[in-house]
Amino acid sequence: MTSPVTTTPSPAKPPVTLIVIGPWAGAEMEVFQEVLKAFEKEHPNIKVEYRIYRAEDLASVAPPQFEAGMTPGDVMFTWGWWAKKMGEEGHLYDLSGLVNEDEYVKGIFDTVRTSDKIYGLPFTAWAKPGFWYRKSFSRNTG
Repeated sequence: MTSPVTTTPSPAKPPVTLIVIGPWAGAEMEVFQEVLKAFEKEHPNIKVEYRIYRAEDLASVAPPQFEAGMTPGDVMFTWGWWAKKMGEEGHLYDLSGLVNEDEYVKGIFDTVRTSDKIYGLPFTAWAKPGFWYRKSFSRNTG
């Protein structure tokens, strides 16, 4: 006599925490929080933690952390030229395959591009032109 095969459902994956760094505080932060809430609603297994860093502060805090294999956040809103520099140093993920440049204003990627690699994605044509995230996050969300 054979025993019936039973399967145990896989346990649900624990939520992933995505740390988002941006310069917005006060009323601007409240508006941005609505965007983050909408993201969480669409992606219930990702929880977003927002941290306020001015670009100037991030530029001094992040490089030593990058060198140590750490980062203050996963998605960071900052200067395009700085994202390009950090990408050139090997700290950022190449986003080239994730974006269709024809959908954007010509030249908007110039500040975040190194030869054939793009290290930031524009969110406006006249302010900090990119956001980027640490390499390991893309591997953790599988």
